[in-house]
Amino acid sequence: MNKLLNIEFLRGFAVILVFFFYYNQKLFSFFFVGVDIFFLFFGFLITKSIFCKNEFNFFNFLLKIIKRIYFALIFTLFLFFIFYFLFYKNYIDDYENNLFSIIFTSAI
Repeated sequence: MNKLLNIEFLRGFAVILVFFFYYNQKLFSFFFVGVDIFFLFFGFLITKSIFCKNEFNFFNFLLKIIKRIYFALIFTLFLFFIFYFLFYKNYIDDYENNLFSIIFTSAI
């Protein structure tokens, strides 16, 4: 449990670094390293889960990740779609491009 708590702390720290980077890119320009730290731990956890199992199936692994992430993707695209049509009325020409982007992104 202590090792998991340390990993969760470092993942949270990486997210905070990225948040500060996007808050003020000039002041916190080197904080983008948080993305690298986050991907490092993501890779560590995936590798650990692969080696803990006796039998690894890549298709089942990808299917599990898609099931976990796809709902959040669709929800985020739906919110973007609503906010775009509510707040960007001056960009009528971009509606078609954004709609195609949403459709093709959700089809991944």
